[in-house]
Amino acid sequence: MSRLLFVPLTILSLMLWSGEASAHRYHATISSVSFNDRTGSIEVIHQIFSHDVEYILSKYAGQTVQIGAEDMDDMLRAYVENAFALYDKGGAPIPLEWVGAEIDVSNVWVYMERPDAMGLDGVSVRDELMVDLYEDQVNTVNLEQGGELKTLIFQREDGIQESGF
Repeated sequence: MSRLLFVPLTILSLMLWSGEASAHRYHATISSVSFNDRTGSIEVIHQIFSHDVEYILSKYAGQTVQIGAEDMDDMLRAYVENAFALYDKGGAPIPLEWVGAEIDVSNVWVYMERPDAMGLDGVSVRDELMVDLYEDQVNTVNLEQGGELKTLIFQREDGIQESGF
């Protein structure tokens, strides 16, 4: 009887353990860049895994940084503004205003915008979020304007990519 339970329990334990160990074996961010016709602004939202944010900010601060720390917002802002940028048709950076960040159990959501924008036509993107942390980092940037969606994929050393609008 105990042998009948041992094998299924062992298999179940291995399945649970391997699922836990591989819960976050991929390294990715997802960003949304959209032109809001109503407000005339470019809106940017980044979704980053919370523990990746802790890790990267700790690396740059040289000390442990935990989600919700008093100065985390300033450090996160400096990091994101350095790692992500939009450029106009002529290659000049498009300044983005920091709106803020929200934290949930799994993710940090970063909000930025460019008021009084003319749209996404000719816009290029540089997304280096977390690429200096993980060699296999893949960043997806979804760009939307007038109901049309374009997707750019960034990996280490990809540099700047044109939006295609």
